Amino acid sequence: MSRPSRRLAALALIAAGAGGIPTGVAFAAPSPLEREVGRIAAAVERIRGLDFRRPVRPVFLTGGPFAARVSAVVLREYRPRDADADERALAALGAIPPQTDLRALESTAVTDQVAGFYDSRTKALVVRVGQAGDLDSLARIVLAHELDHALTDQALGLPKDPTALLATDAQTAASGLVEGDATVTMVVYGLGLGASAITTPPDAGTLGGPTAAALPSFLRQQLVFPYLDGSIFVNALRGRGGWRRVNAAYRALPTTSAQILFPTRYLRGEGAVAPTPLGRLPRPWRRARVQTFGAAHLLWLLSAPGGQRARSLEDPRGSAAAWAGGTLALWTSGPRSAVGLALVQRRGARGLCASVATWYRRAFPDAAPAGRRADERLALRGSRQSAVLTCRGAQVRLGVGPELTAARRLVRVP
Repeated sequence: MSRPSRRLAALALIAAGAGGIPTGVAFAAPSPLEREVGRIAAAVERIRGLDFRRPVRPVFLTGGPFAARVSAVVLREYRPRDADADERALAALGAIPPQTDLRALESTAVTDQVAGFYDSRTKALVVRVGQAGDLDSLARIVLAHELDHALTDQALGLPKDPTALLATDAQTAASGLVEGDATVTMVVYGLGLGASAITTPPDAGTLGGPTAAALPSFLRQQLVFPYLDGSIFVNALRGRGGWRRVNAAYRALPTTSAQILFPTRYLRGEGAVAPTPLGRLPRPWRRARVQTFGAAHLLWLLSAPGGQRARSLEDPRGSAAAWAGGTLALWTSGPRSAVGLALVQRRGARGLCASVATWYRRAFPDAAPAGRRADERLALRGSRQSAVLTCRGAQVRLGVGPELTAARRLVRVP
């Protein structure tokens, strides 16, 4: 799924990475507000043990102009073709209802949730403020988060932002490092202000704002992951060598979301295992997307089959820990869609096949048995799509298509 080039925050706490420089009033001369920014920047430098190489001059916007700018960025950067591919893939996996307009949903949700952003391309740093234009505790905390992004960008360099909701696994992992870094810095700074009520990283069940309840569970979890799991990852690195160990991670980025979820995998250098290639569909089908599918993506599915948290597997995180590698392929033919998902079970782990089978049954409870072949773990036909699951050794392969023939072709080994 594709996410526009920005870094977001839940509970209107934090965000960084929108495109373009918002129109607003910058500082004309040293002022009380500019001096306050300088004090916060100095505090961020002390926390991180890094120095700004050049001044950062934030732009402060009130609610209306800020929301309009963020919405424009989302709609510009989240291309319709990316949104279409995301909608097809996520609907086939039961993560969103069919016909969901992801561009509209993203625009509304981001406008509601984001309180500031830093653009690593233009170096613009923008923070939402109240009508009075002053910095309350929340605005200071947001600014500390964004200043951390600007600081690490200058001192260490930020990885490129993803341009899709369903980002690659490496992009998801990198966002965990970057947002985890800024979140930990924000929390340390916020605790110094005594603002404990708003400095705890959010979880998927506590998103604020009127649009939070309308967000599908997969998207809520994806929104929170870089901040919550990322901050745990960053603190794990700090426990092994302080901020210097975190700085070193910018030179050797985490490559899988499993490394963020389970930091010892990063510390041991455990990367992904490539699955065997998925099968292909004949014309008029065309392959619209092939990308990595990570442990975090799997976790978000297992936590809410069919978008329902009540259907969660008993231990979704434990089940996702069996992930060692994954690939997703989206095929399209006009309005029809098909998805192939190939996963690799980690050496010494068990149960990945059973977890995927349980998840699919719970995600699509109307699916009925459809004549399973000898090598198939599942063969199901539902009202909208059919699915076939095969499990051979460490290879777990799921094919989803409008009919069983397409699903079976996708799980074949070429």
